[in-house]
Amino acid sequence: MAGRPMNPLPPGTPKEVAELVLLMRELLRHHGNPSFAELAERSGLGKSTISHALGGQRLPNRHTMEELLKAIAGPDGLSGSERRDFLERWYRAQDRMVHGERQAQPVVPPPTADTAADGVMVEGDRIWLVQAKHRSPAGPEEAEGTRVWVFNADEHQAAAAEVAAATRALNAAMDRLEHATAEVAEARAVLREATERAGSTLRDTEAALRSADDTRTEG
Repeated sequence: MAGRPMNPLPPGTPKEVAELVLLMRELLRHHGNPSFAELAERSGLGKSTISHALGGQRLPNRHTMEELLKAIAGPDGLSGSERRDFLERWYRAQDRMVHGERQAQPVVPPPTADTAADGVMVEGDRIWLVQAKHRSPAGPEEAEGTRVWVFNADEHQAAAAEVAAATRALNAAMDRLEHATAEVAEARAVLREATERAGSTLRDTEAALRSADDTRTEG
């Protein structure tokens, strides 16, 4: 069932937010204009959340936007270029809400190996790299896979240090997990042996009791 027509965007809606919301509305019309109730059933989102996302009252978070786009597009889903476009617009809107209006300057992405970005945008101290298709560690290209990196130039070194610290913490945790796994395996072996001994003792006891009963019966 087609949904009712939506109201105009609220006055003063930031340009980047308005562009994103209008693009989502256009996608909605392209797919038959399903009602909010239908979208809620498909996505698991609340109708009020969907109403706010498509009404322009506030910028939806990325999860809400992605789930809503899946619900709108249906089984066919979005193409890689469509997802990339929505993500780029969402990051622009998010940056506008946090940092205010800036002058955006598109730049030509430098040629790199398998991490070459399909789109690069520099806006103030924010750098967006959006890659519609990327190569997995195993080698083959992941069709329709999307990655988005957002960098703050002033915080790049601090972020790298945080990544290094997190990597060290992860390695230490993996070492502890490996040690704990070995201890669990050893404990299981001890338990299995103890259970076998207990079973053997129980069988011996039962045999002795039967033998005693037989002796009393014969006497």
